[in-house]
Amino acid sequence: MIALVLAAATAPALQPQLHPLGFLAGHCWQGQVAPGRIDRHCFAVLTDGSIRDRHLVSEGGRRVMGGESVYRWDARVGAITFTYRDSFGGRLTGMVQSRGSLLGLAGHYIASGGQRFTITSRWARIGDTAYRAEIRSADLPQVNGTTVYRRLD
Repeated sequence: MIALVLAAATAPALQPQLHPLGFLAGHCWQGQVAPGRIDRHCFAVLTDGSIRDRHLVSEGGRRVMGGESVYRWDARVGAITFTYRDSFGGRLTGMVQSRGSLLGLAGHYIASGGQRFTITSRWARIGDTAYRAEIRSADLPQVNGTTVYRRLD
């Protein structure tokens, strides 16, 4: 019992400005991004109150790719910002805008070879147990698609 009280007392608090992403924190979410290809995201609140999302894409039980995003409040720009690094050496940076249950993400991806692409995404919350993510890029059309992610816990 004491251990539970201590764990609750030391749990990191979410930065208040990240509240639009708060429903994701502390949970893992999974969706099918292509036939037989599963994308799993696990969101956690870090000690500074930011949110980390670690994701893994698998196909037939085998890891295909993965990556990690960190979402923070940036007071200089007055917005939620994010940085994503993938297992191929690429990096995506951008901002998040919130309107009710809709999140808009816009960023610039730099591939490991130096190529640059613009990517946008819209996340629509579907209650407490699901959200729909639409990804679009005119520069990188192979990432275009819509996935419904369902909470695993």
